[in-house]
Amino acid sequence: MLRVQLLPPDHLWDILDLCPRQTDQKATWEPGDSGRYRQGQHRRVGFLARKMAQGARLQVAYLDDTAVGFIEYYPIEIANLELMGQEIVVIWCMCVHQERQGIGGALLQACLDDSRAMGRRGVAVTCRDPVWMPRPIFERAGFVEVGPAGRSGAVLFRPLVADASPPRWVGRKPEMKPLPGYVAVDIYHTDRCPLHWRNTALVREVACQFGDHVFCREHWTDDREDMLHYGTAYGVYANGRLIVAGPPVQKAQVQQALFEALLT
Repeated sequence: MLRVQLLPPDHLWDILDLCPRQTDQKATWEPGDSGRYRQGQHRRVGFLARKMAQGARLQVAYLDDTAVGFIEYYPIEIANLELMGQEIVVIWCMCVHQERQGIGGALLQACLDDSRAMGRRGVAVTCRDPVWMPRPIFERAGFVEVGPAGRSGAVLFRPLVADASPPRWVGRKPEMKPLPGYVAVDIYHTDRCPLHWRNTALVREVACQFGDHVFCREHWTDDREDMLHYGTAYGVYANGRLIVAGPPVQKAQVQQALFEALLT
């Protein structure tokens, strides 16, 4: 029987093994990824514990005693997501391990009911079809597009009160100072997803192969204030050019990007 319940902080590991299954690991797997993902999971536990103490929420779906999905959402005031809004909730991630079982709909309804009980005026999510938060399940629940989210995404919003104001996307390219004589690698990192740490760790390792020619600068965006200051929650740039975003990157892609940066 399917049940959905709020996840207590001492059960965070119930959901972490679900996270990497969202990606096509066979196509992007690199030697050492098991350790990178595991490190990322440990870091995510710490991130979630801090955010849950501030008001973040996770609803988990169980079939019998097995976790088969979760939805993770934040009051806008603590969300390190590139959205601005008033008295709303922002969904960061919804993961379903068994499709066409009503799990996603049950999780989303639990989020909406909880947000309403908290006195929130609406719920927002960013979608990038088909790889991140596909739109149809949200549209079936009454979400409508209210604006773009970066170059390829959309902001969807479900009002919970009649006069709710829709959120807007505020993400932007960070301001980065050049380093004459070096390839400057700027890493904007948050521990909210194990995949982020996997990519960050891989970039660090590749950068070390270039010795003194590459200089890494790391910027942490776990806190909303820092994210708004930089304009992004996650991304890796080489001499100001974006080389790593959300999907799992391959080592050869990073090596090629840094080699090209050395030649320019």
